[in-house]
Amino acid sequence: MTGRRIRELYNVLLLACERNSLPVPPAFKPGHFGHCAQVIHQPDFGWQFIRFFLNQGIFMPGEVIDSKLRQAYGYLSEPNSYGNFMPEVMEFTAPENNYNQLVLRACLICKDIKMGEIATRFGCDKVVIKTYEKLFFNVRDRFEEQLYLSRLVYPETRASELQPDFLIKLPPGQLLLQVAYLRACFENGTLLL
Repeated sequence: MTGRRIRELYNVLLLACERNSLPVPPAFKPGHFGHCAQVIHQPDFGWQFIRFFLNQGIFMPGEVIDSKLRQAYGYLSEPNSYGNFMPEVMEFTAPENNYNQLVLRACLICKDIKMGEIATRFGCDKVVIKTYEKLFFNVRDRFEEQLYLSRLVYPETRASELQPDFLIKLPPGQLLLQVAYLRACFENGTLLL
């Protein structure tokens, strides 16, 4: 989802709150000027969005035509009625799969790696990877939004690299993202992770 689409969905959520006399959840509270600046920088916006409707027990509005959001919402609201790929998507979020999730995120942020290649490396269908990306690490539709990507990869800016103990303090997952973002993770068709 692009930043523009996230803004549209954010407005859908605010309207749903108004229509149903619900308070706006803290994660979705408008900023000083009513803008959704905080929300558009959350890579898991898709997940938070569908969880809002599920937690409130209200239907997702018809304006939400995004297939991955609809599929995830459908599965989570009626697990026996929808495709069986959602459990595979959710497996990536399990604490026991932290390493796989970190590698998956690095692969997703690396432009050089195609979705099909990522799916092959993880031994799953492409729909699993695409759905995970839309829900939990929305980057593929936002490759042109360099500030968004930079914020994910360098949350404290690149100036932190000037610190002598930079690599010691940097969490391994963040380092992996930085390497992938710099496109150093793929060379001559070989993944260097």
